[in-house]
Amino acid sequence: MTWAKIGVPGFILDKPGKLTDEEWAIIKEHPGKGALILEPIPAFRDVVPLVAQHHERFDGGGYPLNLAGPTYHWGRESWRWPMSTTHSSQTGPTGQVGA
Repeated sequence: MTWAKIGVPGFILDKPGKLTDEEWAIIKEHPGKGALILEPIPAFRDVVPLVAQHHERFDGGGYPLNLAGPTYHWGRESWRWPMSTTHSSQTGPTGQVGA
């Protein structure tokens, strides 16, 4: 398990089919959980907003807060490609873990 998956039960990560609304809500909590873990560590304070918002999108279509435009942490944009390629290498082309 990587730190990015912290707080998400294995049965959700390993589920072969579509997630329920309840399971998807649990998935959407992981950015906040990651930020809470890093927040008390002085060396990581500058990246806490990036961790908390790593699934937000400039157009407001992300999660967990649906931030858009000026409310969105601009530094996160530079993470889009490295994080998406890391996610793809872990999940495969279907977006499912282990695919």
